[in-house]
Amino acid sequence: MVPRVTLTRRIGWIPVVAVAFSLSWSGCGGASVDGTIGPTGGELCLPDKKVCITVPSGALEIQEVLRITPGAEVPGGALSEGYEISAVSGRAVTFLKAATVRIALDAVDSGAIDNLNILRVYTKETGADWQPLEKSSVDRVLNVVTGETKHLSPFVVLRADRLPDGGFPVEIDAGAIDASVIVIPPFDAGRPDAGRPDAGAPDAGVPDAGTPDAGAPDAGAPDAGTPDAGTPDAGTPDAGTPDAGTPDAGPPDAGTPDAGTDAGDPDAGPADAGDAG
Repeated sequence: MVPRVTLTRRIGWIPVVAVAFSLSWSGCGGASVDGTIGPTGGELCLPDKKVCITVPSGALEIQEVLRITPGAEVPGGALSEGYEISAVSGRAVTFLKAATVRIALDAVDSGAIDNLNILRVYTKETGADWQPLEKSSVDRVLNVVTGETKHLSPFVVLRADRLPDGGFPVEIDAGAIDASVIVIPPFDAGRPDAGRPDAGAPDAGVPDAGTPDAGAPDAGAPDAGTPDAGTPDAGTPDAGTPDAGTPDAGPPDAGTPDAGTDAGDPDAGPADAGDAG
């Protein structure tokens, strides 16, 4: 017969919650524990206290029977056993307020770790990668690794400075800078890249693809005609005083300029030798 026990947890003199739980044996990793938690909140732990989940008041709208089962799937870098925390009903439970998951340091294989502060509680939702819980840290007073979650899933302790599979995180190459970013494991002990920059050689083609203009500037030849269209005057300008009348319409006088000044219209013929009339 499966034992069933009801406990009342107190903080000081104030009763917090009554949790009814039962124990059963899980073939995949040892004893599992079921506990009923309602809207007032509560806490469920494995009998050895290696794993606990504390649900605050107001985190659940209805009463749920939660189960902690050891032996859940874990990644290659796991430092503890995996613990599946789920609803017995099979429902996907989401907390309205974050619940706290605690895994005891006694359950962690930390023998080769100098600094226990790098430990974190990780979880894995369906189809996603392992991620650390919010506010995950190590409490050396209680000797536990804690973290906050709003969903139920498997939980495990991992190193914060390693990948879930135990490998080193990916970092940027610390070698010589070239035209691209090389992503390799950290602590690259090799020489900087000896080849050309990773971005490839410059364009091998001819710039601008075509040939520069083959013609002369302005495309055409200079004007072929004569400036000002006509020919300059062929005669010699008069050396005398200009006529007082209308300027001759014809070419300048070919003779000697008048000694006087014509009173009439300019002569149409050769200049007078002294015509005063």
